[in-house]
Amino acid sequence: LDGFREAFCQYIAEHFEPSEAEYEMQVDAEVRLADVTHQAVKELDQLGPFGQGNPRPVFAASHVELASPPRTMGEGDRHLDLRVRQHNITMRAIAFGRGEWAEEIAAVNGPIAIGFTAGINRFRGRESVELKLEDWQPEAKG
Repeated sequence: LDGFREAFCQYIAEHFEPSEAEYEMQVDAEVRLADVTHQAVKELDQLGPFGQGNPRPVFAASHVELASPPRTMGEGDRHLDLRVRQHNITMRAIAFGRGEWAEEIAAVNGPIAIGFTAGINRFRGRESVELKLEDWQPEAKG
């Protein structure tokens, strides 16, 4: 099965070029990171179960800065781990399968805008709000 999966993925990568429309992110609301509280995320989870017919809400936040340098994690550094800050609020953001963004984000000199979904990370008996980074872009200077 692994061989088939690998061959299939290689074929798709070689023969299909995704259009820009496939990457266009639909944002449900622009928010401040201060609004993405534990309670707010728990209330959003009440809208689930999430899936193809009921996607998890996507939010955007602007004027976001890096609280620390981006780092990669996981096998082959495939995933991105960020600490982002807006005003006095700092949060963790993860981008699965987007380790290549680390260098690009680190090279930005100024604030970024982010698109994300929000969830609760449960680890070792503790719960914390975690952002799943869907996309980002440098903010225009001016």
